[in-house]
Amino acid sequence: MDNKLVTNSSIRPVWQLPVHGAERTGNSYIPNNAKYHCFVDNKSLCDKYHQDTSYYDDGITVESGAIATSPNIACSRCYKKWKNEYCERSE
Repeated sequence: MDNKLVTNSSIRPVWQLPVHGAERTGNSYIPNNAKYHCFVDNKSLCDKYHQDTSYYDDGITVESGAIATSPNIACSRCYKKWKNEYCERSE
């Protein structure tokens, strides 16, 4: 896989901070205590959030290794599902 930043969660899982509020009114914000959530087809694996991931340009791809090395910055439910469903197992 290439190392380009992919924000389209229809292509592959994308880790992004959840955006609260309405984008159309310009009142969107990210809470200070937000953790990264893994989005697939614009829906978080924990089923808590739905957002257009291609609209936002910053996120963490699997290749960056940030979530794997610092799981404390991620939603624990998303992390567990992501690890079980999308990470290669070395056995």
